[in-house]
Amino acid sequence: MRKHRRTIFTPNRELKRKRLVSIQILRALAILAVAWLHLTLIELKYGSTVPIIPSWLTHSFGGVDVFFVISGLMMVIVTQGKFGSAKNALRFAFDRVVRIYPLYWFYTTIALVVYLINPKLVNSAQGNRVDILASYLLLPSDLTPPH
Repeated sequence: MRKHRRTIFTPNRELKRKRLVSIQILRALAILAVAWLHLTLIELKYGSTVPIIPSWLTHSFGGVDVFFVISGLMMVIVTQGKFGSAKNALRFAFDRVVRIYPLYWFYTTIALVVYLINPKLVNSAQGNRVDILASYLLLPSDLTPPH
């Protein structure tokens, strides 16, 4: 009788794990870049004439793209080999929708209520125009924020 030996961390797995941590760190830096960009824009709109946040941070809008590219890569890596059938792929898609949409719809509804009460507080960069259906369904819209 042959005993099946299970190794949890092989040198190859440990190396892959370290690489994934490095990629996750890059994703975290991308998130910080996006946060800095938003803070800079808020400071430009509401702050004093002497900015506190360095002006070079206004160029951190690429953080959004880096974040989503890395997130897509991580999704592919984590789910590698898990879609042996259409059923598994559909289950994955369903789980993603259930995980993302309810929270997104909750905050979109809050934004809609604010818009209905005081439209000037929502999408001021686009002349307070909104596309409610596109917002709820995550459809493309020509009312995107300018860069």
